[in-house]
Amino acid sequence: MGEERKRLKLSKNKIAYLTGLNQSTVSRLENHHENPTMDSLLRVADVLEINLGDIIKQAIQNVGTLETKLKAPRKSRK
Repeated sequence: MGEERKRLKLSKNKIAYLTGLNQSTVSRLENHHENPTMDSLLRVADVLEINLGDIIKQAIQNVGTLETKLKAPRKSRK
């Protein structure tokens, strides 16, 4: 989401205004700190001019990356 927002030269505040979402919600969504509703996904996709399927694919990739990080063995501290 952040890459597309920057590509369009839009601030988080502008995305919030155009979508009707709170600016803090936009920030949490962009930083993967909040699970979006279908309504907010559709609003953001429309403003960012991207396909909803692309957003879902990116979310799935992020989950996969997180799972890989969680499964990785920790380095012991000495």
